[in-house]
Amino acid sequence: RAARGERSQSYVDGFVKVVERSVVPFLGRMAIEEVNQAAWYRYRQHLLSRRSYTRSTLHQHKMAIRIVLVEAYKRGEITMVPQFKDDTVSARQATPRTWFEPREYVLLCLRARQNIRALASTRWHRDAQELYDYIVFVANTGLRVGEARNVRFSDVDVIQDRIATWHGRPRHYLLIRNIQGKRGHGECKSYYGAYPAFLRILSRRGMGDGWQRSDEPLFLAHHRDMFRELLVRSGLRMTSHRPPRRRDLMSLRHTYICHRLLAGASVYDIAANCRTSVTMIEQHYARWLAPRDLAINVTAAWPGRGRG
Repeated sequence: RAARGERSQSYVDGFVKVVERSVVPFLGRMAIEEVNQAAWYRYRQHLLSRRSYTRSTLHQHKMAIRIVLVEAYKRGEITMVPQFKDDTVSARQATPRTWFEPREYVLLCLRARQNIRALASTRWHRDAQELYDYIVFVANTGLRVGEARNVRFSDVDVIQDRIATWHGRPRHYLLIRNIQGKRGHGECKSYYGAYPAFLRILSRRGMGDGWQRSDEPLFLAHHRDMFRELLVRSGLRMTSHRPPRRRDLMSLRHTYICHRLLAGASVYDIAANCRTSVTMIEQHYARWLAPRDLAINVTAAWPGRGRG
């Protein structure tokens, strides 16, 4: 699947590790046709008896087994692929994503700029600058963490919007091609705030007119630790939901999706642009937004949302 561009190599490698380290030692002696719902239940109980696993980790194990079964089905070794059901996982229990509400996002950007000034005379100054641009860039593109890490300058095209203007000046957005991550290869059309962040990156890295031919990564570091510390100092580490949930770098992708929903964008367009499913958007994002916040009767995007 990695060779066909359906999944990234790192995504496939993760499933291979799950199969080799956990699935094979427990289910390896069973015939392939004996791996069914009952076998999955026993395997799941075996995992939970050893230590506590999150729902997403259990889902990863389940999908690893299903990938093996699908391949066996394609080879004619079994006549059907069994469906694994979990009583604890349902659409009713879908959890809200940890995003930044508009006022929280403004505060986050303010604290990130203050962090740049605070570290101006230290060796972490450029890291603070890149972290700020990372925040703005991902919150305006909806890229996953792995996708943002893999973006190269040559993958980015600057497009002038033919319709939208800002204070009488034309607006620009980014078209990011050859996105490599969880869903393999894809494309993304950014919101307007990504353009000024991209210009700052070009200037800081000393990129001339040849940046479109450069295979250098857009971001040089992960900045996970600095981002976490920034959230703690800003009082944004935990959400206001009950119970509170921790925010991390993925919260920036969630912020993009929720902001676009609030701006009235089509759930189908958002799903296509974020390389995910409509069901995922509906269950984990849209259903948790208050109806009074949704721009049901608005066709244009919120003014000023694209400022970075």
